[in-house]
Amino acid sequence: METSPNVRRPPYAPTEMEEELYPESDGKPMADTDLHLYWIKRVQDMLETYLSQDPGIYISGNIMMYDIKGPMRTAVSPDILVAFGLGQKFRRTYKVWEEGKPQIS
Repeated sequence: METSPNVRRPPYAPTEMEEELYPESDGKPMADTDLHLYWIKRVQDMLETYLSQDPGIYISGNIMMYDIKGPMRTAVSPDILVAFGLGQKFRRTYKVWEEGKPQIS
């Protein structure tokens, strides 16, 4: 696939090499139906369009989000995640103690 030289890709956010403690997946298959997936994409597109003037807003979804640092942590994978003041970057996981508290849908 050829990419246009005019297309800017956001940089990847730095992540620590702690895949065992903070994996990118819970190993479970996604349980989304076609309708569920349609609405996730639609809501994410609407949020990105509505909030596009603020480069500090991070919008994502279905990313592993960890609440606290360490082995007692819990994780969720929200359909949509919106966090303010971070900037849009590709992330492999979302660690609340590093990034800040998101608004979860």
